[in-house]
Amino acid sequence: MIKQLINRGFKDQHRKTEFSGMDLFTSDDVNGVGKSSVLEAVKLALLGEIPGKARTLDDLLQFTSCSEMSVKIVATACSRE
Repeated sequence: MIKQLINRGFKDQHRKTEFSGMDLFTSDDVNGVGKSSVLEAVKLALLGEIPGKARTLDDLLQFTSCSEMSVKIVATACSRE
């Protein structure tokens, strides 16, 4: 189970998203809260697929103002991180 997503620079965002249920996707204020960015970051980290207009990792860096980018997923499996 994914516990958290740590985003540094992907889509110009620096954030840590804690997953404790579906609150990210079911909040009252659903516009502009970063749902798509979170899902695209998970897709990049787990599948290596580059979302959006970018075709390569170099292209992805051109769409950000950050010089570096990383996406880290913290997950549990069999009660271990």
